[in-house]
Amino acid sequence: MAQFLKPINRASSLSPDAQAQLMEQDLQKIRASGLAVPPGYHAHLGLLYGEQGDVDKFAQQVALEKSKFPESETFMDFLMRKFKK
Repeated sequence: MAQFLKPINRASSLSPDAQAQLMEQDLQKIRASGLAVPPGYHAHLGLLYGEQGDVDKFAQQVALEKSKFPESETFMDFLMRKFKK
């Protein structure tokens, strides 16, 4: 798991676009290794897309987070409402 945290740490000083690209690359690595995507990953990626103004990708990632982690539904709905304002 630590190997997947390193890219996130190095991304902290990068633009939202660069961070999203790194997270997408790491997502492919996670899937290829057969590991489960950790809670919050899709939400974080969605927020990065939201910062870039990509509403469709934001909504897609929030919906993925909500479907994989039903306990996040209330917060994901909150994010969707706040983002649309």
